[in-house]
Amino acid sequence: MLKPKKKLNTGKVEKEPLVERVEMAEDFIKEHSKILMGALAGLVVVIVVVVLMFRSKANANKQASGELGIAEISLARGDTSDAVLRLEDLTAQYPGTKSANLASALLGRIAMMRGDYTTAEQHFNTYLQNNKKEDIVTVQVLQGLANSYYVREDYVGAAQQYLEAAKIAPHQFQKNNSLLHAAKCYLASSDSQRAKELITRVKDNKPEEKSIKDLLNTLENQLAAKNI
Repeated sequence: MLKPKKKLNTGKVEKEPLVERVEMAEDFIKEHSKILMGALAGLVVVIVVVVLMFRSKANANKQASGELGIAEISLARGDTSDAVLRLEDLTAQYPGTKSANLASALLGRIAMMRGDYTTAEQHFNTYLQNNKKEDIVTVQVLQGLANSYYVREDYVGAAQQYLEAAKIAPHQFQKNNSLLHAAKCYLASSDSQRAKELITRVKDNKPEEKSIKDLLNTLENQLAAKNI
């Protein structure tokens, strides 16, 4: 006796999840191949541009450093006119570089030496706007800015700049020096109480440097004279 034939399953064969995902990915790539190729090309362009930018910035920093060195040589020789021309050209050609920032600081110092306090302040402020590092150069720039304010008889403004310099000064000697000059400014503005606080603060630091001790003694005598 013949056995009945088994019925064939004509329904869809279930696929493995991984196989199904691979097929879906292939279909997506085929359907959106132009878009994907365009995105890939765009990514390549971005990478090339970034590499070129870094390379260009490195070259600019290298060239700016060389120009700064030449300007410093002119300054060491006492040829301030040539130094100023080179430093101004450096800041114009290589803005944003470390050398350009240092050039602004040097231009400020030269302007101070020439008695051009307005120009000095402009260069010092340019340096502070473009440089956020708390280092010795920034301390010197803040002190230079304070000196300019003091000469213009803006004693409170000068004191504030000295206090900013004291905050970031890396060495105690520099901190004490800035604090005492701030006290000097407050004495000039007739704020004896604020000056006394700063003088006392430096005394508590027990400075050992002769220049600091001499300035401290001078300011104490001035403070005593004002309190009479």
